[in-house]
Amino acid sequence: MEGPSEELRTRVASEVRPLVDGMRPDVVDASGEEALTGTLEMVSSSCSEDVRTDRSVATGARELSASEAEDLLAAVHAWAALASYAAARIYGPNSPMRGGLAGWSKRVAGVLQKIAGILLTPLKLAAQSLRASSWSIGVNFPWAGVAVSLTWP
Repeated sequence: MEGPSEELRTRVASEVRPLVDGMRPDVVDASGEEALTGTLEMVSSSCSEDVRTDRSVATGARELSASEAEDLLAAVHAWAALASYAAARIYGPNSPMRGGLAGWSKRVAGVLQKIAGILLTPLKLAAQSLRASSWSIGVNFPWAGVAVSLTWP
């Protein structure tokens, strides 16, 4: 997997920036959530394409070399970070936490779940190849939209 391109990372930042700049510092509103959903859908689509075209994931590889697994894991982290960046820019805590609409919208949560689901297969392959004793990927409010975790014995 390649992970998100610099171009995509720049595009996400540029799409989220006006949302944040146009918001009151303490309020999340429905229009901001709708725009964020669109940005996250773009991330989801690009992530899905990256996973779909990865040779080791597409062929159902059972194990990778350590360097291949580390590279795959880095791509998983990079995709999770991109989704998390977008969510955190809108919802991230400040003091006090943003008001207006509490929590995430169902659509935002759904797209974040979709991204986590897309990344599960490559995460599992990387984790097993690196001999991790456990791994997880999940949607977490408010700081990390998508969080990846691995543990070793």
